[in-house]
Amino acid sequence: MPLIVTPGNLASRGEFYFQLGTTVRAGLTLIQALETLEKKPPAMGYSRPIGQILDHIRQGNSFSSALHGLGNWVPPFDLALIEAGERSGRLDDCFNMLAEYYESLARRIRQVISRMLYPIGLLHFALLIFPIDQLKGLILGGTVDAFIMQKVATFLPAYLIFFAVVILFQSKRFAIWRSILELLLSFIPYISGARKALALGRLTAALEALINAGVGIVDAWELAANASGSGSIQRTVRKWRPKIESGGMTPGELLLSSTTFPNMFASIYKSGEVSGQIDDALRRLRVYYAEESTRKLDVFTKVLVTIVVLGVMITVAYFIISFYAEYFKGTSDILEELGEI
Repeated sequence: MPLIVTPGNLASRGEFYFQLGTTVRAGLTLIQALETLEKKPPAMGYSRPIGQILDHIRQGNSFSSALHGLGNWVPPFDLALIEAGERSGRLDDCFNMLAEYYESLARRIRQVISRMLYPIGLLHFALLIFPIDQLKGLILGGTVDAFIMQKVATFLPAYLIFFAVVILFQSKRFAIWRSILELLLSFIPYISGARKALALGRLTAALEALINAGVGIVDAWELAANASGSGSIQRTVRKWRPKIESGGMTPGELLLSSTTFPNMFASIYKSGEVSGQIDDALRRLRVYYAEESTRKLDVFTKVLVTIVVLGVMITVAYFIISFYAEYFKGTSDILEELGEI
C-alpha cells in the first residue's frame, strides 16, 4: 500500500478486488482474471504487482503466497481474508467482502475530507492574515521576506508533524511509536471510539472468514488480531494460546475477563459460542462495528468542524476588536494632545 493512503488509493484497491470477484464468479480462473486486470488495471501502479503475482502463481504458488512475496503491498487484513478464502474455496466471497470494505472506507474518508475542506481553508486563510502587523508590513512597507519567513515558521512545523504522524501510523518499523500514538488518541472523544470500532470490525470480518475456512480457533484469533491493525488487541490475543490449549478456556471466557474488548462484543461472542451459532454472532458484530465506526467518525468530524470554525471566528473577532481598540486609543491620544495645545 502507498505510504500515504488517499480515498483514491482505497477506491482502486476496492475496484481491484471487485473485478477479481466478478471475473472469478463468472467462471474465469484466477490466472485469467489477473491477466485481464494486468491489461486494464484499476490504477497505474497495479500493473507491476499484478505481473509479479502472475509469475508466482505460474510457478505453482498459491495466491496468498504470491501476495506475501509483494511485501507491504497487501495489508494483513487482506491476507487474512484471502488465505481463509483459499482454504474454504470461497475466494470470490472474500474478494467481494474486501471490495465492499475498501469502497466503504474510501466513501467515509471522502465525506470527512469534504466536511473538513471549509474549516481547514478558513484556518489557512486566518493564519495568512494574522498577525495583522505582518500583513500591514507587507502591504504598506513591502516587507515580503519577513512575511514569508513568518508564514513558513507557522505552516512548516504543522505540516511536518502531520506527515510524521501519518508515517508513524502506517509503517511497521515504528511499532512502539504507533502504540504511543494509539494511547494518545484513546483520550480524544469519538476518534478513539471510531478507531476501536474499525479495528473490531476488521477483527470480526477476518475471524468469520478464517473460522469458516476451517482454521483452528487459536490460529484464527491470532491471524484476525493481526488483521485488526490494533496493537492492544494483538497483545491481548497473543497471551491466549497457553490458556486455551492447556488451560481448557475458550475465547468467549477470555473475552469476558478482558478489558481490551467491549462488554457487548464479549457477550455476543460468548452467546454465539455457547449456542453454536458463532457465524451469526460474528456477522452481527461485523455489521454493528462497521456502522458504529461510521457514526462516531461522523460525530467527531462535525464537532471538529464546529470547533475550528468557532476558533477562527473568535480569533478574527479578537483581532478586529484589538485593532479598533488601538485605533480609538490612538485617536483619543491625538485629541488629548490637541486639547492641551
